[in-house]
Amino acid sequence: MESVHSQPITIESLKTTVVKKANESVKSDAKESTSESTRADSINMDSFTMAELQQDLGLDSPPDDTVEIPEVFDIKPVILSVHTMIGHSDAVWEMKIHSNGKLLASASADGSVRIWDISNPHTCTIKSTIWYNGFSTGQSGQFVSGTQTPVCLSWYQDLLYVGFKQGGVGVYDIQGQQVKQHLISDTGVLSILALDAVLYCGYESGKLVMYDRSNLEQVLHQSHDAGIESLCSSRGTVVARGISID
Repeated sequence: MESVHSQPITIESLKTTVVKKANESVKSDAKESTSESTRADSINMDSFTMAELQQDLGLDSPPDDTVEIPEVFDIKPVILSVHTMIGHSDAVWEMKIHSNGKLLASASADGSVRIWDISNPHTCTIKSTIWYNGFSTGQSGQFVSGTQTPVCLSWYQDLLYVGFKQGGVGVYDIQGQQVKQHLISDTGVLSILALDAVLYCGYESGKLVMYDRSNLEQVLHQSHDAGIESLCSSRGTVVARGISID
């Protein structure tokens, strides 16, 4: 879609535009030079000839008193939404995409973790649903008050690690659709990160614990002043809320 309109431009307004651009250039170079000679207001406007203005504006003939310069805006639509995925009945706390790019896990306050097939973004479907104690096919199953609420997720190959608000971690085999293991804790898990050999859990109490991922036995822990809301890994370093752990 194009919208074209003309705006009258006078010689004085052209000079004002030149000064403005000069000021912008001077500001960008301010760190390199503070000489008074670089100030835009020291520019002699008489040095801008009609020919120069004609050349800068791309006009076929020199402007007389007023010239009409078209302003063209090319507006292109941007698609922000491809598909709305309907499945949860309450707030979604976290979503994590599998490394194969075909599966998406979503944790919700409705007590479930949905496993979505996103291989076709236009027809995303629920493959299975994880509840604290097991799986159900598709979207079946119902949240029971008082059960565990999933709040954070981490994939490791076909295993999905789920941290729960009431405390503890569940390990779920997505392909085999079975519960592999549960880790019990007395405080809520806010963040979780599964790596090759270890599992990091950030707790609401401010405790950061590293477990042996094969058996979920504690290896070490650190304490912080506030809950560990996020965990990430980069080049062998784990960062928890801006605190690096080598």
